Amino acid sequence: MRVTITDAEEIGAVVRAVRKRGGLRQDDAAGLLSVGESFMFKLENGETSLQWRKLFQVLQGLGIHVELDVPDLTPAVLEHERARMHERQFRRGRSPE
Repeated sequence: MRVTITDAEEIGAVVRAVRKRGGLRQDDAAGLLSVGESFMFKLENGETSLQWRKLFQVLQGLGIHVELDVPDLTPAVLEHERARMHERQFRRGRSPE
């Protein structure tokens, strides 16, 4: 199922629905996904200042895939920007993901 997301509250609703469909309590999901219960609560309630890494960790763990519909962007331009991002992360001492 594809869902159009326009804000953090909609992401939270999707995460909550998928978690509940899987029969998981919020605290159990947090433990399985290696995030804190507080993070899960904030995510499911549309908090806008979350850590991106943890957000994607939860999304992946619940089997939620993120796809962007980007107008007029060629693969070469995107690859160039990805390479620049990896280089910046490397210079900061962080391994690219």
